[in-house]
Amino acid sequence: MDFGTHEISASQATYYASADSKAFSKPVGAFVQMHDLRGLGTGNGTTLTVTQLAQFTNGSKGLTGAALSFSSGPGVNADASGSYVPKSTASYTLTPGTAQEVMSTDGTVGQYLTSYGKAADYQGNEAGGPISLSVPSGSAVAGNYTATLQWDLTTAP
Repeated sequence: MDFGTHEISASQATYYASADSKAFSKPVGAFVQMHDLRGLGTGNGTTLTVTQLAQFTNGSKGLTGAALSFSSGPGVNADASGSYVPKSTASYTLTPGTAQEVMSTDGTVGQYLTSYGKAADYQGNEAGGPISLSVPSGSAVAGNYTATLQWDLTTAP
């Protein structure tokens, strides 16, 4: 995710991710997708979680209090013949070090997707969008900030 380059603000600021223009031949909105080919049925589902491993950092400087938020549409079964729809979390804000459930299924065979908008929803780094980074006043210094997201897929039982 790219939140662009900005002047350091003396007040709280929110920045929005750009559409992904590198992974595909045209810009697309962010999404996560998983496949369950086991077909084990109810009680044998999958759960997808995301964890922000630590706060955004610029070398040794942390972006104290920054919050990464996601808004999505409902989960869908991307398999044209599939009728089961996964449970998905419509919006959430990550807390560094804490796993956040993104999507879960019941064990039905399928290709499941949670979309964070279409390319058109990513209007620019300051105009709005489904993925945002809120930066409190006084927390940023000049430099490039990064954070690592860990995506985990667990199965039951």
